[in-house]
Amino acid sequence: MIQKSDAMIQYEKAAGELMKNRPKNRNESVMHLEVRNFVAGGAIIFVVLIAAATMIRF
Repeated sequence: MIQKSDAMIQYEKAAGELMKNRPKNRNESVMHLEVRNFVAGGAIIFVVLIAAATMIRF
């Protein structure tokens, strides 16, 4: 069996604590916010382009 150093044991404990305390479904909520921002940005750009096109025609 491999003998671990004190630094490796301390690192494993810290990594275990981070994994235990991290919020669940964090990546899904971040991805949902990014998609919503892209859709909102696209809608705003579309409205501005339509408004500019109607102003040029008249």
